[in-house]
Formats: sequence, C-alpha cells, structure tokens
Amino acid sequence: PAHALGMFVARLSQIHAERNPETLERDGSAALVQGVTASATALQELLDVLFDYSRLESNPSGSTLRPVNVNDIFEQLRLLFANTAASKGLHLRIRPTSLWVMSDPVLLQRILLNLVSNALEYTPRGTVLVTCRPSAGGSQASIQVWDSGIGIDQSLHQTVFEEFFQVENPERDRAKGLGLGLSMVDRSCRLLGHPLVLRSQLGCGTRFTVTATATPLRPANSGNAATEDLSATADVQGANIWLIEDNILGGQALQGLLQSWGCRASLFDSAEQAHRAALVGEQPDFIISDFRLPHNQNGIGAIISLRNLLQRDIPACLITGDLEEDVKHQAHQAGLVLLKKPLQPAKLRSLLRRSLKAPASEPTP
Repeated sequence: PAHALGMFVARLSQIHAERNPETLERDGSAALVQGVTASATALQELLDVLFDYSRLESNPSGSTLRPVNVNDIFEQLRLLFANTAASKGLHLRIRPTSLWVMSDPVLLQRILLNLVSNALEYTPRGTVLVTCRPSAGGSQASIQVWDSGIGIDQSLHQTVFEEFFQVENPERDRAKGLGLGLSMVDRSCRLLGHPLVLRSQLGCGTRFTVTATATPLRPANSGNAATEDLSATADVQGANIWLIEDNILGGQALQGLLQSWGCRASLFDSAEQAHRAALVGEQPDFIISDFRLPHNQNGIGAIISLRNLLQRDIPACLITGDLEEDVKHQAHQAGLVLLKKPLQPAKLRSLLRRSLKAPASEPTP
C-alpha cells in the first residue's frame, strides 16, 4: 500500500503542477496536495529507516570493506541538505577532501546522512560543518560532523545511542522521526569497525567523529554505488515499458506514473501474459518486474525468459518489498538492479534514463 501510495501521490503532484496557480489558490487544493505529498514522503522515509535497521539486525557478521571516495559522499550530502540548511537560515559547510577510506559506501553514506540530518535538526542557528582529516600519521581518516546547536548533556552521551531515544521529543512526535538515527549510526560503525566518538556539552554544540582506515588505493571505476549521479538529462518519453506486477493497486499506480512521464506502459499480471505479448511481436524497451509473481514464479525468471524469447539483452530491473539477503543475492547473480518498495519515483526515473540512453549492447551496471 505504501508503494502504491507513493506512485499515486507522485502522479497527483504532477497533475497539480500543471494546473492554473490562481485556481489552486482559490480552491485550496495546493495546500491539500502539499500535505498529502509531505505525508507520503514521511511514510516512505520512516519505512526506509525501519528497513535499514532491520538489515543491520539481520547482518551481525560484518560488511565487506572496499576503497571509498569520501568526497563523493560529501557531494551527495551537499545536494541532499543544501536546501534544508538554507530554509533554516543555517550555514552548511562541507569541505572537499581527497581522502579515501576502507568502508562500505552504502553504510558510510547512511551514517553521515543521519549525523548531518541530526545536526540540522538540532541547530536553530549558526553552522553545520562536515570535514575529513588525516589522523594517526595518515594511516587513519577522521570524518567529523560539527554543529553549533543545542548540544547534548554529558549524562545523555550513552542514552542518545539507544533505540527510540530523542533529545527534546518527550511527546513522541512522529514528525520528528523514530529516534533510530543515532542507534543506527552506532550499530553501523560497530559493524564496519569504525570507532565513533561523541563530544558535546549542553548549549555548546556537538561533534561526532567517525574514524576509518585511510587507503591510497583507487579502483579503476571510482564511482560509489551509494552516490551515483542522478542528474542525467536524457528523457524517457516514448519508451515502451513493460510492467509485470500481480498487485493490481501497485501495478495501476506505477503504470499511471510511467504514462505521466510520456512512456508507453503495458501492465501484465503474470509472466505468462507478458510472454504471450512477446509471441505476437511486441517489443519492450525496458522491463520492470515484481520479484514475487503468481504460480511460484519470480521476476528474474520472467525477465530471462523474455530476453531469451526476443533474443535481446533487454534492460530491466526488479522491485520488491522482500528484505531477505537471498533475494539481493539472486538479483546480483542475474545482473539486475533491485529497487525496494515503497519505490521512490525519482530513483526509477533516473534508472530508466541511464538504461535507455546506453547502447543496446552495453548492459547497465
């Protein structure tokens, strides 16, 4: 339901943006659409946090470390938080760095997202500073998030890392989050073997320091999976998209959103139905399939079957609400991008742009 809601709200927002501003102001629909959009976004963000926390709980054995370009993550933080800081009148300073560290790019990005988000939340005025400095004679890198905010009393320095604890939220206002951010930061740092240090006093701001092993290694492909460029300019209009989804509500919502982007979107409720369309000569430019399909089938088999039938390496992706590691492993083995429900429309559109503009012989990584 949350997945379908996100698709419907994205479409509603687009229709709303196309209407006459004077009409919107007169009938009050502008405020209604903004409220619905904000509520749907908040719901998706809360679910994302819970899903991330669940993955940390189910993976106590550690994560595979590899060279990570810290500056790539810093640039992503700048894009994500510049408007938030400006709206609060805060000065967000993110200093460029040339340092690389041994880490997991996705977990490290999630750590810094939580720390910067908290800093902005609890800083009514002043500055939030993000830096990365060499330490221990250059063998380590200290990634720091400073703020000039309300600070944390020393008696709470351990409590803030507990689940569901929030400074200045005794009323449990869900608009202020779930209180899992710093708990996730702590667990992620433990999982990665990155020491985490908190320095703060009430009324004197806060500094978090995450220390990771520095590395001179530079992989041939220096892009981070967590910070891929989302600013592709190619459009998706006219693309023939096949959607295999047995959930009627979710399928109709995603089909409507794709059509609003100018795509020709065909909805199939099973792999067999898509197979029959291919047999009569229809050809998709891109396939989106749910992982769990009727009759004990899955989206990986459906995509491979269509590729074999049409004798083309058709660009495709999977969507799923399944959090099992085995599902991620199967998708990785098949070379397919896996997007989780509730799906953020911007991520899907970015994937479509990148995939559709790539040469047919060049598979999308």
